[in-house]
Amino acid sequence: MSDSLEILPASRTVADPRLDPWRAYRVRLAVFLFAPVAVVVPLTISTAVGAATIVGERERGTGEFLAHSPASTREIYLGKLIASVIPGYVTTIVGFGLYSLMVNLVVGPDVGGWFFPTAQWWVMMLWIIPPFLLVALSLVLRLSARVRSTAAAQQASGLITLPMIGIAYSQATGSLLGSGAGGHAGWIVGAFAWLLAVVSLQRGVRSVTRNRLLGVAQ
Repeated sequence: MSDSLEILPASRTVADPRLDPWRAYRVRLAVFLFAPVAVVVPLTISTAVGAATIVGERERGTGEFLAHSPASTREIYLGKLIASVIPGYVTTIVGFGLYSLMVNLVVGPDVGGWFFPTAQWWVMMLWIIPPFLLVALSLVLRLSARVRSTAAAQQASGLITLPMIGIAYSQATGSLLGSGAGGHAGWIVGAFAWLLAVVSLQRGVRSVTRNRLLGVAQ
């Protein structure tokens, strides 16, 4: 236990001298080690949905109807993107909210009340996760437009989600936002992520063409 306590970063809540080692250990596990699981698992829903969006249309034989629809390719791309983002992000928020409730009910009495999400996790969930999710899904949609099967798209999307997992678990060591309540690292990382998301989405629109919906251009 003492070794794990030294590896996990300290926070303002954990640094309270009134906490004995066992209580401090439980708080650090809840804030840094287990919390990323509540983020990573629901995010896989978005990539699973996104991987099957375009190539799935071809496999089901509905790509031809979509290709000849009055909607522009930009509208088709944005529709597929929104259909992938909303269920994944909503599930992430709900799952993280349930995890926060459980942590505050179980560990909260040890620190004198509700303490989670911390300031770093608010920034992570509302400012950093959304743009990185958009970047990941824009890449997944590009793959879905180019590959020949849903299975291939899902396998490739698994590699794209690795950065998302790394971002979430970087808080386990405090390397992304730090362990303190202050600082501007999270806001800077989020701003860069939003800029990257805008560029990636603009480039991603070009990957969806009517020929690819018909399966005649790979």
